[in-house]
Amino acid sequence: MKMMDAFVKHYREKVAFSALVFRHMRLLHLVTRWSLVLFVFSSILLVVGALLSLLALKMSVGMLSLVFWLMCACITCILAYFFIKKAKAIIKTRYSIQPRKGAWQTKEFYQYQFKCFENQLHLFNLYDEKKLEVLINLIEKEIARGKPKEYLASGVYLALFVPLWVQFLTAIYKAIHVKVLSVPQEVLIFLGIGIGILIAIQIWGGYKKMFAETAELFQNNDSQMLNEIIKLSESALLKLKSEERKAE
Repeated sequence: MKMMDAFVKHYREKVAFSALVFRHMRLLHLVTRWSLVLFVFSSILLVVGALLSLLALKMSVGMLSLVFWLMCACITCILAYFFIKKAKAIIKTRYSIQPRKGAWQTKEFYQYQFKCFENQLHLFNLYDEKKLEVLINLIEKEIARGKPKEYLASGVYLALFVPLWVQFLTAIYKAIHVKVLSVPQEVLIFLGIGIGILIAIQIWGGYKKMFAETAELFQNNDSQMLNEIIKLSESALLKLKSEERKAE
């Protein structure tokens, strides 16, 4: 395990994105990450504000939450622009890699990182098919061991949420029936309730994914880094197997 710790430490300090790019823009990297969290928070407020506006029939709450969301979205987009611009400048000046339009993670940069990783494998005497397979297996076990438990599974959430949502819509349905409705109006209300449940489920799924991705930004990045090592190790393994086939 000491060798594994040394291997991961070397990757973190010499090969990872944080070592190659982010450490040269630490403040901007941190501010951009916080802006993403603020954007997610504003998205939650937007949904809550919209629901409160519908329940209280006051649009002011919804409008305030919308304005706050738009402000956070603009801040996030501006910071993302400067983040990408700074990352491209670092890659160009430090590694002589010409940036392209779009994302800063170009094919040339990945090739440079892969070359650094190959050098690391040679340094630790791991540039071998069997050793790489063992390395991948060990890292996958480490990721599984450190993976946080999912306390709110989708099935459990839906089982608890849908009955409450139906009761809420039933109350609205009764309020609407203060006056007599026609059959087409009844059908429209029924379809609206069904569509409302489907929309609520889709919103929950989208927000759940957003929460998970945002939480990873401020969790220990070891899991993300280990996943990067696995991808690079698999690429090195494929390269070795391809070289062997050509040699035959």
